[in-house]
Amino acid sequence: MVRCRTVGGPAIVGRMRQIIGVFVAIQGLLGFVGGTFSDGPWGLLHRWVDIPSWAYLGLVLAGAVLVIWGEHAKDNA
Repeated sequence: MVRCRTVGGPAIVGRMRQIIGVFVAIQGLLGFVGGTFSDGPWGLLHRWVDIPSWAYLGLVLAGAVLVIWGEHAKDNA
């Protein structure tokens, strides 16, 4: 049986989770702040999908979870 190993292993996967999590959290924060205190959401996400301002807080939470999960994966590598 042939086993395939990824280059870099879990540390690379953890770093990618963190990068994606930071992007998602920033977009969620920009969308919520812009939608609440301005004329409309800021950032890139509102150009692709139309979601209510409270859903942007869910994106901030999801981004934070991805960052924490990525950090945990790096620690276990």
